[in-house]
Amino acid sequence: QTTAQFLRAVADQHSDKGICVFESQDRRFIICFSITKTLMRITILDRSTVLHSIGFDFQKKPKLLIHFLLGLMFASDTRLGYDPTIQINSKLERIVKLGNYTCILTKLCWKNSMIRGCVTTVYYVKVNKEEMVLKLSWSITTQSPSEVYFLQMAKENKVKGVPELVTWGRCSAVQRQGHNG
Repeated sequence: QTTAQFLRAVADQHSDKGICVFESQDRRFIICFSITKTLMRITILDRSTVLHSIGFDFQKKPKLLIHFLLGLMFASDTRLGYDPTIQINSKLERIVKLGNYTCILTKLCWKNSMIRGCVTTVYYVKVNKEEMVLKLSWSITTQSPSEVYFLQMAKENKVKGVPELVTWGRCSAVQRQGHNG
């Protein structure tokens, strides 16, 4: 395979899998694999990265294939790419807990379709039977002033036309080692 063919295949794969990540509301990344004859390659795709493993011959190294499949079978939802901030309650509703609030996700309102960015997703939610919207996004906590600051100022000054900030918080379950989010 020529370099040009390889780069075209990567671009095609990223485009197809990127759509899959975008359409899957509760996913942060996906893990997939490709097999060509006896050569297998594992790929991880998220909103900004396509990461391919070095290909290996699974007939000559069957333990690698077995380890991969067992890893998928016994991995936690978070390790399989599901967003740990979204949980399922006993009524099988998708929920997000934020401080004293339990937000029941009722419908997707908007999802950022850009490959790069803050992975912003907005849901219609119910909190104690009251309808609201919930914005989930990665944030840079060192940036000042923050979006929360501006929303708090708008609330305190009763600025019309600006959504009212009910609460906000950092979900430490979503932090990756060495990254804020």
